[in-house]
Amino acid sequence: MQAAFHFRRAIETLARLADAPYPPLVQVRAAAELARQLSPANPRINEIRRMLQEAEPYEYARHKLRDLYDREDPQIVAQPEDPAIQQEEEPPAEEEDPP
Repeated sequence: MQAAFHFRRAIETLARLADAPYPPLVQVRAAAELARQLSPANPRINEIRRMLQEAEPYEYARHKLRDLYDREDPQIVAQPEDPAIQQEEEPPAEEEDPP
């Protein structure tokens, strides 16, 4: 089942690359590869359809979320905390007893 999820992710990546923010050359190449993969003339079209059906949207979303939670993103972990929270966590300074 992993192959189906990876194939679906590759197809979605190609679709994203074929969109506006990328240079025209990248868009054209991604669109051409999408057309080649999803064309009815492709000899592997039955296998491609089977893999896309195996990775149904709900299962695919669950798989992506599991991947996100399994690996830590160093940018998220390294974000500075709120200064108010940091001050609360510091131990209070001990006051000296008056003589």
